[in-house]
Parts: sequence; C-alpha cells; structure tokens
Amino acid sequence: MKRGEIVRALELAYTTESLVWVRRAFDGRPWRGFVVGVSETLVVFHVLSSGTMRLNGYTAIRLKDIQECTEDDTFAPTALKLMGERPRPQPDLLFVDIPGLLSSVGAHFPLLEVYQEKTNPSFYIGRVVGFGKKKVHLQAVSRGGEWGDIHKFSCADITRIDFGDGYDQALWLVARRQPRNLPRQK
Repeated sequence: MKRGEIVRALELAYTTESLVWVRRAFDGRPWRGFVVGVSETLVVFHVLSSGTMRLNGYTAIRLKDIQECTEDDTFAPTALKLMGERPRPQPDLLFVDIPGLLSSVGAHFPLLEVYQEKTNPSFYIGRVVGFGKKKVHLQAVSRGGEWGDIHKFSCADITRIDFGDGYDQALWLVARRQPRNLPRQK
C-alpha cells in the first residue's frame, strides 16, 4: 500500500472504531487492534490479544514502517462488541512524535517498553527518568521486578513503544515495592 492509502485507512479505522490488521516489514506477524491515535509520524493501537480476545495495552509504532493496513473481517469485531470490549482512547497522550509520546506515556503509565527493532532485537521495560539531546533515559526493570541501570535510547531509532498491558501492570506492582536508587547511566 502507498503511504497515503495507509494514512486514510488508519484515519477511517480511528473514526469508525474499526478493528484493523497492520503489517510492518520486520514483524513476524501482523498487529491487530483499534486505532486510538494517529499523527503524521505515529499511530497508537489498543491491542487485541488474540489468545484471550481482550484488549490488552497499547502499542505505538512509526507510520513510516507500516506496509499494510486492512480492516479485520473475522468474527472478532462482533465478538468484542458482544463481550463489551471497546477501545479506550488516551486523550492525554501526545502523538506528535516519539519524545512527546514518551514524555506523556511516562507521566500516565508507570512502565513502558522501548523497542529499536531495526538495530537491536531486544527491548527494555522501565520508567522514563529524563531526556537528553534527542535521547530518552529509561531506568530498566528486570524480569524479577528489580530496578536496574539507566539506558539512553536515540529517539530516531525507536520503532515501537508498548504500555498499559497486563504484564507491565503486574511488573509495576512488584517493582514499586523495591528501592529505586538511580544508578549509573549507560
């Protein structure tokens, strides 16, 4: 699909609350969710967890990475309505660019996940603790719920930001009980 077609499909999905599939070149599988925010550079989805058929957290991805966007024509949209599952917009988030989104997500959600999929296959979960020139500073949280080092990420290399899902919420319940010293920066 051409970029203009993708933007129109995303905007239509946003205004009609349609469930969509989105594919990027470097994903093994397409994304499925409701568009809850779209700008010239980013799109934010309320993500459908196919295993539970529940909406579970949000994913923000760069618009330039999207190759295809199609409306979901399976039973899922009808089932979600029957189950009372509706997308929940996040009006207090800034969708303009990566730094704005990170800043606003960090103010409203205790933990987030940062991905740089084109340069690094791993990701980090943590809390935004500051910004530098074109970089975000994130204090990592381990799988054990312990606070770790501060990592700096180039905003230009961030391809995806996840937040507000059940995993992050559960991890936060454990991490917030731990002492949070601000260690050295990496």
